[in-house]
Amino acid sequence: MKVGRTTLLVGTGGVGKTSTSAALALAAAHGGQNVACISLDPARRLADALGLEESTEITAVPNVQNGRLRTWMPDSRTSVHTLLSSWLPVGDPLLDNHIVRLMGDALGGMHELASLVHLPMTLPEGLDHLVIDTAPGIHALEALSAPQRVRDLFEGPFIKRLIQLFNIVNSPRRRSFFFASQRIIDTMSRAFGERLVTQLSDLMSGLGRLQPKFLAMAEESQRILRSPQTKAYVVTVPSKKAAENALRVLKMLESNGFSVAGILVNRTPASAGPATTDQANSTDADEILAKMRAEANMRAERADQTVAFLKRRRPRLPLICLPECAEDSPSATVHRLSLEPALVGLVDVQSAAQQIAHRLP
Repeated sequence: MKVGRTTLLVGTGGVGKTSTSAALALAAAHGGQNVACISLDPARRLADALGLEESTEITAVPNVQNGRLRTWMPDSRTSVHTLLSSWLPVGDPLLDNHIVRLMGDALGGMHELASLVHLPMTLPEGLDHLVIDTAPGIHALEALSAPQRVRDLFEGPFIKRLIQLFNIVNSPRRRSFFFASQRIIDTMSRAFGERLVTQLSDLMSGLGRLQPKFLAMAEESQRILRSPQTKAYVVTVPSKKAAENALRVLKMLESNGFSVAGILVNRTPASAGPATTDQANSTDADEILAKMRAEANMRAERADQTVAFLKRRRPRLPLICLPECAEDSPSATVHRLSLEPALVGLVDVQSAAQQIAHRLP
């Protein structure tokens, strides 16, 4: 599968990461690119952000001028089963394996892992731009490291030995090892129950059959995520606490080998202008407006201080400020953001205002 470039949007919860991902993807599509936007965030807000019905299938976004935009929101409750169903025939014991379901529910990042490994099979061919809305905070790193964990799992000695053990038991022709292996299985059955051991046997047999597929998909996902054409942006908002969290996320990404291209400061308030009034001729309405302007100016000043703090801490890293958008709906906010020159500049297209003439919802 060929992808021109990949953009990862990473950040803690509540900073507008999904809206920014959707706006970036929309700006690229309006600029003439073939774009896919994928959300690994369990909150699944991408549908609202683009005004779509929630779906686990690849969905085309309507009314996109010049290019094409499709979205995918894998369901965290069924992603493991969906991946296995694409590889196994109907009725295969592994599809109804209790241990597989427990692994999907209990292991952190298992659903994100399945979604990323499934990614190359799901994406349309010939993409110019892939935008990935990651899970919040540290969960993003769990998801982005999923392909490597798949490789470590299947290439590690523990899983290999378990698969070999159950393959011997399931192939009695290998009698030189069969009886010793069978005694181990009998002991496990007495200790944990025959049904559990049978399900473990089915699991190991299935993993042995699917090992080449898992490794191939993990390698392809790893190639996309670690490509020189893949860049990460850390999304934050203009508050001191959010900025400090963003710096921690940034350091975490860099220490794990991801290329961070910049920091996006979302919801940056603008100054409201002078807050003074003519005391001699002012009305109650004038006083209220003056107070509102003063509050707005204080918020803008705090935002400026936060931006200055980020610049001091990471002076060489581009910092892009995106404005507050007080729209009536999430999709209207996304459309407004997609026209922002600062965001349009990230997707290497001309000003969206020159390229398109679409109405805001």
